[in-house]
Amino acid sequence: MSDSKLLINNVEYMYEYKKLDENIEFFCFRCGKRKISKKYAEIQMDGSTKKICNGCYGLLLSLQR
Repeated sequence: MSDSKLLINNVEYMYEYKKLDENIEFFCFRCGKRKISKKYAEIQMDGSTKKICNGCYGLLLSLQR
């Protein structure tokens, strides 16, 4: 796990950005949409791992700067 952090609703969460060789299907925790992608972020939140899509990940990163 990387030691990178994302700020979501003024709370910092640990995350790991994933780049896979093949697509996976998941529901984005942030936007709630069904996604099929090779790139996503996994966030450690409330004792579980949540997936967010690449678009939401990019938006959250841009809001932190």
